[in-house]
Amino acid sequence: MNTKKAIILLLCSFFLLFFIFFKEEIVFSVQKTFFNPCSSPIIYTVGIVDPDFNLSEEDFLLIINEAANEWNNATGKELFKYGDNGMKINLIYDYRQDTTLKLDDIDLKHQEDSNIYSQLVEKYNKSIDLYNDKKNEIESVILEYNRRSSDLQKDVLNWNKSKRNNDEEYNRLNQEEELLEKMFLEINKKQEELNQMYKEINSLVNEINKVATRLNINVDEYNLVLSGLSNQFEQGNYVSKLFLKEINIYQFENKESLIQVLIHELGHALGLEHAMNSDDIMYFTNTEEKQTITESSLNQLKAICYE
Repeated sequence: MNTKKAIILLLCSFFLLFFIFFKEEIVFSVQKTFFNPCSSPIIYTVGIVDPDFNLSEEDFLLIINEAANEWNNATGKELFKYGDNGMKINLIYDYRQDTTLKLDDIDLKHQEDSNIYSQLVEKYNKSIDLYNDKKNEIESVILEYNRRSSDLQKDVLNWNKSKRNNDEEYNRLNQEEELLEKMFLEINKKQEELNQMYKEINSLVNEINKVATRLNINVDEYNLVLSGLSNQFEQGNYVSKLFLKEINIYQFENKESLIQVLIHELGHALGLEHAMNSDDIMYFTNTEEKQTITESSLNQLKAICYE
């Protein structure tokens, strides 16, 4: 009996000493097994997909896969894998996406009106050029008409003072008079055309002013919607509790934007913190420029994975 107790005591002492001397290695091994995101893939699945996003679960999954593969390819490891009962990734529709759609709608109207405005201004400029060309042409014809009319009056006066026996001169004067009558009619016709062009230009100006007013209204409406936001809203977040791990996506502008947000939140699922570099996908907010997985984030991940 005493021998058994001695053996048990000896074994306990051995394990205690083993733990004392190899404590760090044991803890490291446990952490690497249970808390290391690189030791086994993080399983993800599609959770809530709000129908207001007009995105099917199948299409959403394809986009998630693209985002997950960005991390897998960057590290050369399968960090994420689709499967049942994994971390849920949700699309939750609220005021954030609603605001984005309103702004997009206003922006679309503004762009359409801007295009219309540009087309009208271009048409106006061409019309003004044509009008001025027409006006110069008429003025030139009028000058020619006045000159020839004055010459004809002088010639007729001389004819009346003469013996009036020159048939050739008489015929020439009659022909010139007929020609001047035709010129007069042509001038009137061109003047009517010019007046019509002037009316059309005025109509164009009115239309341009209407579109310009709409553009100003669009800008005011856009600013009004923006003024309702206290600050830049959160596009998504990663939730990690005792029995709950999920990613919630609230806002994106297009597929590329959604992929960016997903890559960012998947980075948080790996344990990464926000980066200081605005080019880094882990920067605290999306920028207009495409953000990527930088060496800095990969080094941070290596530290988390004890590599």
